[in-house]
Amino acid sequence: TETDEIVYRYDPGGIPRIDQRMTSKEWQDTRGRENREITGYRSDLSGRLNLDSRTRITSESMPGGSRQTLQVTERQSPAEPSGGLRLIECVTEFTRPAGALEVEREVQVRRPDANGALRTVYLQRTSEIR
Repeated sequence: TETDEIVYRYDPGGIPRIDQRMTSKEWQDTRGRENREITGYRSDLSGRLNLDSRTRITSESMPGGSRQTLQVTERQSPAEPSGGLRLIECVTEFTRPAGALEVEREVQVRRPDANGALRTVYLQRTSEIR
């Protein structure tokens, strides 16, 4: 499945110009993982659309009813527009059954430090009753 969203903005002359474009693709790979990719484009001063961001989400069912979802977000640096996308965040969510009516969930958010190594900035473990 693919979707496309376009945002227009009026220029000083009152003519609508494309300001942003977001594309989203969803598919299931050969291993049964659910995948989604969201790509964002922004217009520059000349009106050309340039790649601005990308988020990839992969969700996989595992043995025993567990599920793991990984979300990786990359974004263009405003300080270096021609430098390509840079990793800004990885979010991992892991859920597993913990009995007949309970689910354990762990969410971990990692971001690159000044040297580019991923560091955990948030970790939450919860237990939920269904």
